Amino acid sequence: MPENTPRAHIIGVSRDAPLEHHHYVQGYLYACEAEGKSAATVVSYAENLGRFQAVARELGLPDRPEDITRQHVRMFLAHLHRRGNSPATVNDRLAVLRLWFRWLKGEGIVQADPTEGVGKVRQEKKVLKVLTPAQVRDLLAVCQREGRKDKKAAALAARNRGIVLVLYNCGLRASELVGLDLADVDFQRMTIHVRHGKGAKERMVWLGRLPRQALWRYVTLCRGEEPGPLFVSERRGRMLRTSLTQLLTKLARKTAWPDKTCHPHMFRRAFAVEFIRNGGDPFRLQMLLGHEKLDMTRHYSQALSMEDALRAHERAGPADRLGLR
Repeated sequence: MPENTPRAHIIGVSRDAPLEHHHYVQGYLYACEAEGKSAATVVSYAENLGRFQAVARELGLPDRPEDITRQHVRMFLAHLHRRGNSPATVNDRLAVLRLWFRWLKGEGIVQADPTEGVGKVRQEKKVLKVLTPAQVRDLLAVCQREGRKDKKAAALAARNRGIVLVLYNCGLRASELVGLDLADVDFQRMTIHVRHGKGAKERMVWLGRLPRQALWRYVTLCRGEEPGPLFVSERRGRMLRTSLTQLLTKLARKTAWPDKTCHPHMFRRAFAVEFIRNGGDPFRLQMLLGHEKLDMTRHYSQALSMEDALRAHERAGPADRLGLR
């Protein structure tokens, strides 16, 4: 296997697939890479299309994409639903299938897109779980307690405090945090250069005084200043996303929270909510979060209350700023 063969070309899509199916999925993945989509996105597309291929064989659907009809697409979605997949998962599978067939149509491989007219599965609106400032303080208190045990525990606690504060103050995705190198942190300017954003997009975020102090302590007293990953594992390698989630779950279990759920994205939501709550506008928030569309940013506003809206109205109401008495 050539060293430069993307992993997305090997997993997900079975080599046992009909030639047309594998060939066209392969072509679509090449197109995605040419458009600059991230490796993680391409792998996800490969896995989703591989799932469609497997179910199509199981259900006896046509082998060739041009023979797939709208009814076949609905049979695929119904099969996923019967297997216990959540509405969100079913909609994700449909979204990737829709992208693939649009590409096939654009390439002239199929005359019609069988996903047209197939609606998304209705999803219940869930209340987003957002960390409160009090909960962030609880996590930092756990780090402090853990650091009192011994020298090794103190080093891990310093790292963990830095992780909690950077996640909370910078709104990074889990992949972005573990992808940071020491060179990405500018301690003088108090900024972080996010080089591994979604869609291979880069951006700058503000570090903040408290996170900078925590990172300085971690780097100077524990990690050392050698080049490489900013947050290292106990074996001195780069932290994995799974390890990050496990770490946050472990910290949360040592709090007095009734619900001890804690994962990296909860910090991202908390950052967004507090940014808006403290007077930040959605357009700048969109830039800081690395969102392509404003709709994605608005999603976080669901966690704001009517009381938040009233306070914002009080600050921004135009009549009180007319200068009249």
